[in-house]
Amino acid sequence: MKHFTVCDTKGRILRSGFTSDDGISTQASGPDERVIEGLSDDRIHKVVRKKIVKMLEGEIKKGEEKRSQEIERMKKADKKKRAKNAPR
Repeated sequence: MKHFTVCDTKGRILRSGFTSDDGISTQASGPDERVIEGLSDDRIHKVVRKKIVKMLEGEIKKGEEKRSQEIERMKKADKKKRAKNAPR
């Protein structure tokens, strides 16, 4: 069994996991996805030249801010959807 990391062409980690030794090559599901062997955390790592590296502090903070904004956007959309579907 091996750890794998799937990233896009810009090095952003899309997902990671654990698979059989011969299953790594099947993990990329699109033409813009790349898969490499190794354990990663999308919150603090990126892929550079086919290697998993730790992001700089500024990149990590920027990612945290983006995630927070996305969560807030999703909460607002969910609240709006619930209000629209609420019984009258």
